[in-house]
Amino acid sequence: METTEIISRLESGRKKEVLNALKAIKKQKLYNLCPEIYAQFLLIRNNPNAWEQRAHMIEIFGLTCYKPCESEIITICNESEDFDLVTIYASECLVRLTRTSLNDGLPVIKLLRTNSYSLTMGALNALGYDQMTPNESQIREILNSVHTPGDLPIGYLDPRYGLAAAAVNWDKELVQRFLEECLTSNDDTLKYVAKNSLAGKSVKLR
Repeated sequence: METTEIISRLESGRKKEVLNALKAIKKQKLYNLCPEIYAQFLLIRNNPNAWEQRAHMIEIFGLTCYKPCESEIITICNESEDFDLVTIYASECLVRLTRTSLNDGLPVIKLLRTNSYSLTMGALNALGYDQMTPNESQIREILNSVHTPGDLPIGYLDPRYGLAAAAVNWDKELVQRFLEECLTSNDDTLKYVAKNSLAGKSVKLR
C-alpha cells in the first residue's frame, strides 16, 4: 500500500479503513507517520467506540518510543481501567517510553505496584517482548510483586505470560520456582512459555 493511500485511510475516520492503515504502517514499518497517527489519536481519544483504533495506535507509539504521546499515555495508565486493551497497550508503551535501557526494570516495578490487571499485563508484556534484563534486585522485586491471578474474563491471558518469556534470559536460580508455579496454571499459553523457559528455550510471543 502506498504511503498516500495509507494516510488517506488513516484520516478517513472510518474504523475499518483506519485499522487497515495502522496494520499497513506496522507491517511496512512506516514509523515516520507517527505524527499523523498521533493527530488522529487526539481526535478519538475520548470516543469509547474507537477503543480498537486507539489500542493499535498506542501499540505503534510503544514500538517507536514516540515521546510526544507520553502525557496521554500517563493519563490512560492513571485511569487504570481493568481488563481493557487500551490500558494494556498504554502500560506496555509507558515502560518503553520511560525506561533508560533494557536493563531498567523500575518502570515495570512501578506499574506492578498498582495491582491492576491491565497495568500488570502491559508492563510484563514489555519485559517479554523486549527481552528486558533487569538487575538481580529488580528481578527479585518483580517476582515478589506478581501473584497467581484469580478467574479471568474469557479471552484474557494470565498476566505472567510476558514475565515467563523474559525469564529465559535471567538467572535460573532466581526464576525456577516462579516458572514451576506457572506450570500449574490453567492457562495453556503460559504453561507452554514457562516450560520452554525452564528448558532455556526462547519463545516468540504472539
